[in-house]
This record gives sequence, C-alpha cells and structure tokens, in this order.
Amino acid sequence: MANEAMRELWNSDAVGSWTEQRDRYDRQLAPYADLVVDVAEFNETDRILDVGCGTGALTRLAASHCPHGTATGVDISRPFVDEARRASEGIANVHYLVADVQTDELVPAEAVVSRFGVMFFDNPSAAFANLHSITEPDGQFTFVCWRGLLDNEWVTVPMGAALGIVGPPEPPAPGSPGPFAFESRNHLAFLLTEAGWADITVEPDDRKLLLGGGLDAACATDFVLGDVGFRQLLGDLDADKKAAVREAVQEALAPHETSDGVALQAGAWLVRAHCRND
Repeated sequence: MANEAMRELWNSDAVGSWTEQRDRYDRQLAPYADLVVDVAEFNETDRILDVGCGTGALTRLAASHCPHGTATGVDISRPFVDEARRASEGIANVHYLVADVQTDELVPAEAVVSRFGVMFFDNPSAAFANLHSITEPDGQFTFVCWRGLLDNEWVTVPMGAALGIVGPPEPPAPGSPGPFAFESRNHLAFLLTEAGWADITVEPDDRKLLLGGGLDAACATDFVLGDVGFRQLLGDLDADKKAAVREAVQEALAPHETSDGVALQAGAWLVRAHCRND
C-alpha cells in the first residue's frame, strides 16, 4: 500500500496530542496559515483543496475567503479529519475527505493549498502530479513546508536536549518522508516541474515561532514532549529517564522565554506554482 508507514503513524495513538491540543497547534502555526491565504489571492467562488489538512485550521480560514465557493480538506489521518469535522460544525462550505493524495481520486479545484502537509509522501512526484491533474487551468498551488532541520530551532533546541539524555535515534533513509523532506529548494522545484507545475517560486520565510502559540518554558516543555516525534523518541523509557529528559528540555527552553512565550527560530519555504493551459 502506498505511503503505508505514514498511514500507520498518522492513524495511531501518537496523534492524540494534536487532536487534544488542537488550539495550541493552530495558534503556533496561525502565521503560516495567514501567509498562505494572503498570497493565494482566492476568488470568492473558488473551490479550494487543502492538502494534509490536519485538524482543518487552514481549510476553515480559506473557506472564509471564498464565501461562494468551497474548501475541502484532505488528510490520510482519520483522527485528524474527525477532529476537523468537529471543529467545523456549522460551516456550510467546508468539507473533509480521508484520502491519500498520491493515489486517490480528488475533487477538482481552482486553488490547492497546504500548511505543512506536503512533506509526508513516500512518492511526492505522484502526489504533485495527482494534484496537478485535478487543478483547473490557470489554477494555483500555494503552500508552506519546512526547510532543513538546522534552520528550525523550535525542533533542534528541545530535541538536542533530549538526545543528550537518550542518545541519537537511527537516522532516516535519504529521501524518506518527514517534516524536513524538502530541505533542498532545487529538489522541491524539480519535483513540481516534473509533475507539470509552472511559474514556480520557492522563497525562504524566517520568523520566530511561539511554541504552543505562547507558553512559558514549563508549559512549552509539556507541549513539545507530547508531540509525535518526541513520543516516538521517548517510547518505553522508564520514569527516571523521562523525568531527566523533561528537566533537560525545560532548561534548554528557558533562555528563549519572552513576554509572549517561548520563541524559537523557524525556517520554511513559501512555494507558489500554477497549472497552465499548455
């Protein structure tokens, strides 16, 4: 089955932190949803497809800009889609679909968007080509994805502290799906071109990210330790080791606490492309 590992991960109990703390994740990533919507320049009647919609924050925001259109969020994770539907009750022009963007039939769209939902394909060429095939002529594809790991202190600072206690995990195989799969701008542009997209721009976006949308060091520590990556890393560690990790992570985050919360550097790509008639 295509994308089997990602399908298993994003339908496991590990995603519970995302659904339980949806508001905190949405606040943390709200600047990126705003960025996508601001540059996408929707028409009021557009049909929008949100790829890797998670719990639907970008889907709902996009729908609010297209009152006479629709916004459909698609995700491989049923727990995410179930939570997105709960959060979207009463919004008539929002819909959700559990599907694999690589292989499944998708609804036609004038605009395709994503907020950190495109990095988890084991075959990104197939996913980008499928999206191109359902986009109307002159339609657009606008998304943000993370750059490299070393461009993102919001991961390296707490993760580095934890690895000092538990040791490094096995490195992923080159080209594996994951949050930093599109570190290379040239590789990303090549994949999009190969899939048929045109007028491609890949621009860096650098900003401070507030963990959990604005938490002090103690609360931010609990927040990051509940994330999928940390749950995988900590696994079956005993209570003493987990306590040591928590202490190390909080100590690492404390110097980054501001009046707005723990703020760490984040590096992303803002990507735009078009589906041309030719």
